[in-house]
Amino acid sequence: MMICCLMVMAAVGYAQQWEIDFGDASTYTWLSQGITDREQNAIFFGKSGYDKTDCYPYFIRVDEEGNHQSYVLGDEQFHNLNKPSMVQMEDGNFFMVGDVEKSAIYAIVLDSDFNVLSFKRYDKPEDAHSMVGGHLVLDYDGTVVLAGSCNYETGNGVWGRHYFCRFDNQADTIASRFYTPETQPGILAYEYELDQLLLNPHGGFVLLGAGINGSRSILRFDSDFNYLGGNQLYANRRQFSDAYSDHWLPNDQLLVMGRVASFDDPYFESIGLAKLGLDGTMESIERFYCNRDTMLLTQNRCMAYYNDTTIYGAIDCKWNLAGPSITRICLVDTEMEVLGLKEITTEACDYYAPGSILSTPDGGCIISVMEYHAFGENHYHGKIIKLSREDFNPIPCGVKEVPQEAIKALVYPNPAKEKVTIDGIEVAEVQVYNALGQVVKTVRNSNEINVAGLAEGVYLVRIKDVEGRDFLEKVMVR
Repeated sequence: MMICCLMVMAAVGYAQQWEIDFGDASTYTWLSQGITDREQNAIFFGKSGYDKTDCYPYFIRVDEEGNHQSYVLGDEQFHNLNKPSMVQMEDGNFFMVGDVEKSAIYAIVLDSDFNVLSFKRYDKPEDAHSMVGGHLVLDYDGTVVLAGSCNYETGNGVWGRHYFCRFDNQADTIASRFYTPETQPGILAYEYELDQLLLNPHGGFVLLGAGINGSRSILRFDSDFNYLGGNQLYANRRQFSDAYSDHWLPNDQLLVMGRVASFDDPYFESIGLAKLGLDGTMESIERFYCNRDTMLLTQNRCMAYYNDTTIYGAIDCKWNLAGPSITRICLVDTEMEVLGLKEITTEACDYYAPGSILSTPDGGCIISVMEYHAFGENHYHGKIIKLSREDFNPIPCGVKEVPQEAIKALVYPNPAKEKVTIDGIEVAEVQVYNALGQVVKTVRNSNEINVAGLAEGVYLVRIKDVEGRDFLEKVMVR
């Protein structure tokens, strides 16, 4: 019999901010996805068990005060369900999909308390190498659409192609289409992995996913899953990868957040925002956090919108190839101006990675973060954290792109002990920010910065010259 077990019920609310612990150091609990239900509760979901090879679907429902309930689908047939995706249907029930061992898709209908109402299994095509779960959307007609990827053996290796399935509210398929390397020409992707499925505001669907050389692609399909075309996401010879968006702007553009990497220097990366049109054209791109030598962005994880004006983007960052990693949350507006920054980290583990982020009615956000060690441990646990808008430290806005060679020549010495000199421009104002985004020093009308009183570490320096141009540089103080 299919079982849904109530695991925990607790309340930990305070005025503006609260935290909920989930899992512990002896279990594997990974909350990688989240949605907001019709009662404005946050629902985070993923899987939980003794370790990553022995786990079951897991859900936590949280209200705005931090009261929460936890559930697990404990039936053996849901053991190790991967890549979960879920939407709430028009009748109030939830529709969930996931894959098992990359060989079959499970479609599950759940009631509001996560009891199983209906369950169907759909095996991969016989000629497919593997089949993985994807992303769900609720279409305009009330049906549920799944987009995922199947990988096929070819003479040039394993190549990924899309599949689509349309379901009714009982998990029965109404229509489906499976593309192969022969039936879907155009953009090729080795071991294609879909990042996001979105409804086209004019009908049909838009996919964001893996492209060539680590970049991302935007692909268009009509409502019958016919392939209409696609475009690579590049930006001035820099790769725009790990791109993610879940919302259309009013002018039929997607505001996409991702990382921008140089072809010439793969270790130089920035967080980037771009506006994408329906045809995949990129109107503009802005880099708002430069990372030279000391920080790598591993993956853009998630975004959340509030009233179509404000976006919270959570990104997993690490300072070097060996870690540790932190969660950085950026607050931006739809004009790509950066409004604030929040970093979440812990000394208890190597990695502190975001799972999903959701906006809240008060303009703040709720995020799930996972704690785990890079080596020697197979246990994950973490927190659900409520943040208010006021928790975000303001950081520089409207920073213009400047050739990196010019930026390197502006500030010296670097590292510095006592003072830093800015050369090549006439300085109007300098602001120095610590790792939390706080202003620790402001200097006006001077090309020298006294850093002798600053603690050792890396600082972000914003420079505004008398011509109104903005520059960013990172300076290490020893």
